[in-house]
Amino acid sequence: MRGENSQCIRKKCRAFGLSLEKICWGTDYPGFEMPESLLAKMKNVNNHADGLGIMPVSDKHMEGILGGNYLNFIKRTGQVD
Repeated sequence: MRGENSQCIRKKCRAFGLSLEKICWGTDYPGFEMPESLLAKMKNVNNHADGLGIMPVSDKHMEGILGGNYLNFIKRTGQVD
């Protein structure tokens, strides 16, 4: 995943009135790449932000996107304690 995807995510979130706290990372696996390599690309997105002149995703938001947001969601729905 390249840095411009970070900007694309932000634009789409704004268009739909969503905050990054409502976004969850996922894959369409099985596909052409293993989830581990896709995860590494997602984690690498901020390495491209400066070069593209876009705002990086904060550590807090990245942690949420990579699992924390989903965990909060399933906690609120009573699926886990």
